[in-house]
Amino acid sequence: MGIAVTLLVVALVISNIYATRLVLSEDTYEPSQKYCQIAIVWIIPIIGSVIVCGIILSERAESKPLRSSNDEGFYDDGGVDLSHSASTESLDGD
Repeated sequence: MGIAVTLLVVALVISNIYATRLVLSEDTYEPSQKYCQIAIVWIIPIIGSVIVCGIILSERAESKPLRSSNDEGFYDDGGVDLSHSASTESLDGD
């Protein structure tokens, strides 16, 4: 029984530390927002960290661009070059 409680406390502390680091790494929040979110994480142990992590990770997923660009062209998430279409390649005379 003592081992189970110890493992539960360790898991709780690790999840709270992860959520705290996630909040601190966000540049979009004001310092007061960060303090409130960190307080929620530590005052409401399991539920607080789940809610805060869920909010931050969903905001990151929404703001992630679908395509990235570099000097060589546009690529989708699978690494396929989107800067050249098949129709323009056939007209180049290659």
